[in-house]
Amino acid sequence: MKILKVYAVGFTTIIKRFRLISLAYLSLLIPALMVALPFHSYFQKAMSQYISPGKLLSGFDYTAYSELMNFRGDEIKAVFSQSFWLLILYFFISIFITGAILHVLQDKERKAKFITFLTGGSKYFWRFFRLSIIFLIIHALVALILYIPFGIMVKNAFEHAATERSVFFLFLPFGIIHLFIAIYLWVVSNYTKFIIVHKGSRLVLKSIWEALKFVSAKFLGTYGLILLLFLFPLLLMMLYYKASVNIEVTSGLLIFMVFLMQQIYLWLREATRVWAYSSQFDYYLICNQKQITENKDQSKSSDTLTGKNDKTSESEKVPGDKPEG
Repeated sequence: MKILKVYAVGFTTIIKRFRLISLAYLSLLIPALMVALPFHSYFQKAMSQYISPGKLLSGFDYTAYSELMNFRGDEIKAVFSQSFWLLILYFFISIFITGAILHVLQDKERKAKFITFLTGGSKYFWRFFRLSIIFLIIHALVALILYIPFGIMVKNAFEHAATERSVFFLFLPFGIIHLFIAIYLWVVSNYTKFIIVHKGSRLVLKSIWEALKFVSAKFLGTYGLILLLFLFPLLLMMLYYKASVNIEVTSGLLIFMVFLMQQIYLWLREATRVWAYSSQFDYYLICNQKQITENKDQSKSSDTLTGKNDKTSESEKVPGDKPEG
């Protein structure tokens, strides 16, 4: 099957595109460190004045937390209130990285140099930004359409003494439908990016319509491929969670080990993103090339039949006939 082939080829991209993955990882790490280091310095200073940092190494200590919030609560709340702007920053950086990755993947021979990475990110940034805003609006509309009726049903259910169990089973079909639609929209969004990059299109809405038609026509392939691509990140997340829960951070060495484990996890997460884009992009190119070939064959067949008909009409003419008029 084509999806298994592109899935396997996409996996080899992790090895072949090591530099690309590292550039994507560093593009997230450097801004994160620029934000985290000043906060860490301030947080460490606040802790050292009022509580022992060792109290928090072995786990959550409510007494230590209360002391910290009592003495430095306002300052810490002010720092955490900036998290919204950090999410906005991550949103912009993620869009830039996506453009850079697809720019490199577009050409198998293109090397992931730093300047190439920057060129790709800046080239597609505003197109992908408009695309992201459009799909955020679509996701919001889908959520409203689904959960307004759900809210009405829950309100009526509680009026009749509904239990939490009954509300959960009431939510289940809405949640499943929403998940199915959300994945479908995500797939359409991805293939819109591939169309924009492959065709160099600046018309985002037109590209969305083309992607919608492509994904709908190749629904089993596109949807099956994305579900297959979910497996490794899901396994990776489970392993990371299991490892992080079982490690008790009680020394400087263990802190370093946890930090190292986190960075490996983040690098692998970027690797799975490159893998996913590579597999889906290849699937689009294969299907697109097949469609072009079929169209050319049909055109040749049509031309051949037209030529035969012309020859037949000429052979049916009676010798000596003169044109009328």
